[in-house]
Amino acid sequence: MTALVMAGGRGSRLGLPVEKPLLQVGEKAIVERVLDALKTSRKVDCIIVAVSKHTPDTADRMRTLSVKVLETPGQGYVSDLRYAVERLKLGKVLTVSADLPLITDAVIDRIVSYYEACHKPALTVAAPVELSERLGLRPEYSFEAKGRTVAPVGVNIVDGDRIDDAEMGEEVLVLEDEGLVVNVNTLEDLRVAEERLRKGKDLEGFTSYGRLPSLNDIFLRLRVLLEEAVRRNLAEGILLSGGLDTSILAATASKLAPLKAYAAALQGAPASDVQYASMMAERLGLKHLIYTFDRDELFEAIPVVVRTMRSFDPMEVRNSVTVYTALKAAREDGVGTVMTGDGCDELFAGYSYLFNLEAEKLETELRKLWSVMAFSSIPLAESLGIEARLPYLDPQLKEFAMELPAGYRVRRERRKVWGKWILRKAFEGILPDEVLWRVKTPIEYGSGTHTLPNLFNQMISDEEFEGARRRCLEKDRVTVRDKEHLFYYDLYRSSLGAPHPVDPNGRVCPKCNTNVAEKATYCRTCGAYLI
Repeated sequence: MTALVMAGGRGSRLGLPVEKPLLQVGEKAIVERVLDALKTSRKVDCIIVAVSKHTPDTADRMRTLSVKVLETPGQGYVSDLRYAVERLKLGKVLTVSADLPLITDAVIDRIVSYYEACHKPALTVAAPVELSERLGLRPEYSFEAKGRTVAPVGVNIVDGDRIDDAEMGEEVLVLEDEGLVVNVNTLEDLRVAEERLRKGKDLEGFTSYGRLPSLNDIFLRLRVLLEEAVRRNLAEGILLSGGLDTSILAATASKLAPLKAYAAALQGAPASDVQYASMMAERLGLKHLIYTFDRDELFEAIPVVVRTMRSFDPMEVRNSVTVYTALKAAREDGVGTVMTGDGCDELFAGYSYLFNLEAEKLETELRKLWSVMAFSSIPLAESLGIEARLPYLDPQLKEFAMELPAGYRVRRERRKVWGKWILRKAFEGILPDEVLWRVKTPIEYGSGTHTLPNLFNQMISDEEFEGARRRCLEKDRVTVRDKEHLFYYDLYRSSLGAPHPVDPNGRVCPKCNTNVAEKATYCRTCGAYLI
């Protein structure tokens, strides 16, 4: 998209001899800071600076920087914009005021992505007035939008081909971003800009930006990357548990395309996901199917899961039975592609055993996780003839997540230590608090399959279990831990044979005699931990 930097205003309120776009903030001209953000934006491919007779020095500086310059009449923002659009025959154009020294490429990308998805010819970007007031700033003009009192920030997008329309449909995007509310029009604005720039050093050592970004930069970048990941992995349906991971995907995807939501729960068992998934589906206006499976359906699904996953690990089976049943419900509803939240816990440290580790140890454990992570939704979907799509594993988002310092994954807030902290903070105000700060609930507890051990304890007698346990150990060299484990192992053996190492020289699980990865701490086949 073409970006038009509006740098032709008088700047009379500052009362300084230097033109406003050339004022120094952090030893760099304001307009050059705006240009830096536009040049690193993924959404901007052409930059033009609109100057006027009021800003001849700015025009000269731009030419020395080899930036394209257009001289406008200097009769005001709207008039100069119309002149530029007509003179250059511009189509869709992003306009940015030259007095925004704290604007970032992340927020620019988010704004353009939002415009592309909203299907309106014009977009006005605004920020809550209360945000300006917290910084000691007073916007000149405010209006009501999205149920809040907001002020325009000097960033807009317009379809130049529609600029003469008598009525042009307009969307308002409200962003809570300090970098957008600091428009330098007065000496006090200049002071605030300098102060915020000095404080924008929250990620010392996080260097992929080429500068020291603020937390808000990181939140915005994360949201932009997530939206891009979702856009590249859009699906007809989503497995919606009502947890943080899938709620973020649902909230993002529902803005981009129609979406159906699916959840599964065991009949008669406590299943906390149902409440949260229903709340999120209603909030987002999604068609929502909660499939309650009974005991007969459970026993139809278990053999498929054991055979497909090549596992008799009870935790794997309990979780995967729910995933399989929800995927099956989606397929029977005519859906061929389904998004899942897989990968989020691994990338952003969602597992509770990681929460009390020192930063260095946390990074070590996460890298182990990343080297062995695999997700049942992919093979289970394939077994049903449909496709699972995993936005959290999108390469660009994955790379960003892997670069984050440990302190932005696990952090104390609200008197508690949280995993996935940065995701929670990035989506404040977008997701309801009860979802945003929901404690991670494993699938087996969210769906009710955690009750299966009791079921198998009732089905298999103690004598039967003890005899079978001895035979498994003596004949197959497999250690069976309990009755549920035995039931799954019998299914595994009947369809796949007794476990054995494919590579006798490789690392072997001491509990089931199958190969395991060199860095693995548990066995995917039998669930043994630690090994």
